[in-house]
Amino acid sequence: MIGGACDTKARAPTFSESQLQGNLMAIDPTGGHPAMDYGEHIRTYDAFIRGTMIVIVLIAVVLLGMLFFLVP
Repeated sequence: MIGGACDTKARAPTFSESQLQGNLMAIDPTGGHPAMDYGEHIRTYDAFIRGTMIVIVLIAVVLLGMLFFLVP
């Protein structure tokens, strides 16, 4: 093996629900820069995820509309 051994038993870190606080992205601000606005970062990420889901649903609706109205 090149570069050393491979750890096949690596585990993803576990977080409690209080750490996630409704978000799927966990941020640990203790090691970050003091000028970083983590609250705004989380709000932006949540808005991005919400917008992405809305776009996916709209695309699905358009495709279903095309299926029913354009296919003879």
